[in-house]
Amino acid sequence: DYFAEQAICIVEWPEKGVGFIPTPDLSIEMAYEDQQRCITITAKSARGEKIISSLG
Repeated sequence: DYFAEQAICIVEWPEKGVGFIPTPDLSIEMAYEDQQRCITITAKSARGEKIISSLG
């Protein structure tokens, strides 16, 4: 149920679930840069690209 088509599931360390969890549609990375935070969203599938495109 966690990985249902309409579900959103965030996995903190996906490399520990290789072989057990499906390939992600998106990769979201958070990092510190000086006094601010930087978020990078990368599409990993066609569905992920569609989601990013819808963000504007």
